[in-house]
Amino acid sequence: MRRQGLATAHLSVFVETNRFRPTDPQYNVTRSIRLPVASADTGTLSKAANRVIRAIYKSRYCYKKAGVILLDLAPASKVQGYLWTAPDNARSKSLMTALDSLNRYYGRSTLTYASAGRRQAWKLRRVSFRRDTLQAGVNC
Repeated sequence: MRRQGLATAHLSVFVETNRFRPTDPQYNVTRSIRLPVASADTGTLSKAANRVIRAIYKSRYCYKKAGVILLDLAPASKVQGYLWTAPDNARSKSLMTALDSLNRYYGRSTLTYASAGRRQAWKLRRVSFRRDTLQAGVNC
């Protein structure tokens, strides 16, 4: 998004259980949040997404898929503030530029926000031809 010079004013967060396991309890929900001013700042977007996920997450389900969708994309240079809110400031823009350039030079995820964690607790789960043999991951 930043590489294309865009900012988002609206994001949608979703979680889904596995609909192909009818014996498991099912839960699928999508919630959206509108930002006061469009932003390209990862910190601002992470805070908004975390607020939504805290509202919709329920621990008793085995989730198969979750995601964040960025909506209402607009050119970041055209973002306009309001009376009480301002668009991304120069400090935020330079921080995101530095973060993006370091990650591009040294490799993806060299620098991340602490809320993303250092180790990923999940792994790709593949099912082989025999249903009872899981290659990796948690058997939910």
